[in-house]
Amino acid sequence: MSCCGDRRKSLHRQTLKARSSQALRPDASPATRTASASFRYVGRTALTVRGPISGRVYFFEQPGAIIVTDPRDHRALSTVPMLRPTRWG
Repeated sequence: MSCCGDRRKSLHRQTLKARSSQALRPDASPATRTASASFRYVGRTALTVRGPISGRVYFFEQPGAIIVTDPRDHRALSTVPMLRPTRWG
């Protein structure tokens, strides 16, 4: 059997790129903010959570990270101990 190491590395890089694009940018428009829910991570290390409704993977790279999430996942993500809903405005 052949090794899939190169494909695995490539997939890992694509996944990281997709995860980082989910992070909230300071210049996000107000429409984006109101159409989505966002959470701040208050833990000590990184955290990865999958939204049960949308299936999206949310990756919080470090403490204090804020990520805009699919509003359908808001209720479930609210039950994660180290995530705090954020408010805008």
